[in-house]
Amino acid sequence: MAKAMASRTHLNNEEQKFTQMEQWDIDQLQKCHYINLPSYNIDELPKKLDCPELKLISLRRNHGYLTIPDNFFSGTREVKVNNLHGMRFAPSPLPSLRLLTNLISLNLYGCVLEDIAIVAELRRLEILTLERSKIQELPKEIGQLVCLRMLDLTNCHQLKTIPANLLSSLTNLEELYMGNCNIQWEVEEGKGETNNASLGGLRNLNQLTTLDLSIQDISVLQEDMFVFGKLRSYNIFIGNTWEWFGDARENSRTLKLDHSLKTNICLNRWVQLLFTTVEDLRLAKLNFGNHNNVSYEWKGESFPQLRHLHIQSTDAFHNLETLILSNLENMEDISYSTLPTHSFERLQVIKVQGCHKLKKLLLYSLAKNLSQLHEMEISDCGDMEVIISEEKLEDEKEIPKITLPKLHSLTFYNLYTLRSFCFPLTADKHDQSTTVTLFNQKVNT
Repeated sequence: MAKAMASRTHLNNEEQKFTQMEQWDIDQLQKCHYINLPSYNIDELPKKLDCPELKLISLRRNHGYLTIPDNFFSGTREVKVNNLHGMRFAPSPLPSLRLLTNLISLNLYGCVLEDIAIVAELRRLEILTLERSKIQELPKEIGQLVCLRMLDLTNCHQLKTIPANLLSSLTNLEELYMGNCNIQWEVEEGKGETNNASLGGLRNLNQLTTLDLSIQDISVLQEDMFVFGKLRSYNIFIGNTWEWFGDARENSRTLKLDHSLKTNICLNRWVQLLFTTVEDLRLAKLNFGNHNNVSYEWKGESFPQLRHLHIQSTDAFHNLETLILSNLENMEDISYSTLPTHSFERLQVIKVQGCHKLKKLLLYSLAKNLSQLHEMEISDCGDMEVIISEEKLEDEKEIPKITLPKLHSLTFYNLYTLRSFCFPLTADKHDQSTTVTLFNQKVNT
């Protein structure tokens, strides 16, 4: 929106070199449509900014917090985009903010906020960003912003309370960002002593397409969260294993599940809906119990968009006997992190079919445990380069060979780019003149 407005206007002012209020050219500011004031060293602002034609203002404080005078915006009533970074609005925002009745986007990034109920008077507001701001409770009046399309609460660590029915009243909301917040959600609206909101309020958001959410307790999500099936972009973290990432996001649909939770979350219907669209799936603390004859099968019809599968901190593969990856056409890699040394020691059958973008299958450190492997079948994986991939093993001075004493059936079909069963750790993969045999000195069969 800011870029679109800037492209249609020609008068602008970027006062990066001015650090004192008396240096500002007030006459020039009165003609501006767009003002960027990165106030690196400014300790105070003018009592009133008289810019009747102003459409966009960006005011940033990089060190500490800057207090804005009460009447600062009284001469800027045509502003549509207002970006205020590192400001102090305590105990309440400045009164002149309510005069910005044409405001469409309000960004209060990294600000000190207490009572911001005055924001509810900006009835045309479509975008409200409170990212990294210090705020403990959203006022119930925010629910009156019926035109709101985006609400960003990312990294509001102190935010504990969202009043009941607030989210469900924002029926035009398209994007909701609540990653890395500590909101005390109720299991069901109106049932708790604090009368906090429940995530069940998301059911009313029929326009919602983007959701960031991090929670530790799976019980705050009801079974009938069918709104998850409409999401085009999401980052949903369940459990206490995960750290929220920064601004850079490789995938638009990420789901991270901690299976140490009491409930079997994979049985929940909303999880099944996300499985059909997830690109990056991360699982931690898997536990199948002490059952034998365990089979683990990943089918393309269940994960048609899956690109990355990451598994960590689990005992699940101790009892695993059959591993099947089928028609995961978009999956590019499988990564394993902090798995016990005995993982895969009972694995007997590996079948991989139709994983066209998968380049490697197992890490060398895990493949050492395949002493019980009877059968391996890999087919129709057009990008597969190596079955067992190299890695740095700093703790081992001499790399032991992989031994597969019980392997009696090995089937490779349509593996056009396969170079070797196991790359030697010292081989230069980029040296095309190097001849690599299918089974090199790292493998005994």
